[in-house]
Amino acid sequence: MVNNDSWRLKQKLRLGNIISTRLNLGYEDKNAVKFMIKTINFKHLHRRAGNETIIAALCYYCMKTRKTNLSLESYPIFEEYGLDYKVYSTIVTHLANYYQKRMLQKYVNF
Repeated sequence: MVNNDSWRLKQKLRLGNIISTRLNLGYEDKNAVKFMIKTINFKHLHRRAGNETIIAALCYYCMKTRKTNLSLESYPIFEEYGLDYKVYSTIVTHLANYYQKRMLQKYVNF
């Protein structure tokens, strides 16, 4: 029997693969999205956004790091999953906060 946590993680990874494939993300970007899905609690990124919206935001974040002149409006998939600039900015702010705290913990424990 599969427990609920591993089932949910597999569903998130499957959804991440679907969204990243639809966006034609490269191998490194797909791995980055997969890593973030595995390591970050989505409720820390946005309390009211669904998994689809958060994963779409993580994919857009990876795309944006490669090409800074991308717009959300250029990709209908983001509208399909309910991602707008307000939700994206909230998720990226919390993502940066998560990594900042994580680095601070490593520095203090060093």
